Amino acid sequence: MLDDNYDYGPHNLTNDWLYDFGSNNLSNTDYIAVSNTNTRITLLKPGWYRIHLSVLLYFISPNFLYKTQILKDGAIEFVLDRLVTGSTVDSYWHNFDSSAFVYSDGTNYIELNGYSNGDDNFEPYASSDYLQLTIEYVAI
Repeated sequence: MLDDNYDYGPHNLTNDWLYDFGSNNLSNTDYIAVSNTNTRITLLKPGWYRIHLSVLLYFISPNFLYKTQILKDGAIEFVLDRLVTGSTVDSYWHNFDSSAFVYSDGTNYIELNGYSNGDDNFEPYASSDYLQLTIEYVAI
């Protein structure tokens, strides 16, 4: 299950947080390691990885920018999803399904960051039916 985690600055606010991977199922620990209270994934083998994330966010508010992005070694590597809401919203829910390719030298780590430009408390929906993270090693 994915959740929001506020334990690690500078991503420790209700509008800027890291995805917490909770109880995870690692099918091959030769390629990835999870640490930092389940918010950081180290990509252990040099090469390209496909990062795929499906999330249902809720508590979406009017007049905000929302982003979910991959951080590699603490810097933005790729924006998986971007949503800008107008003065009214049709739904307080937002679903996205996105992938990115990330290169690792065998020591790099990634984190997934949820961010909004407002002071709101958006977060992943608590049901694992709507949340999935897949990491595949693709090639050298």
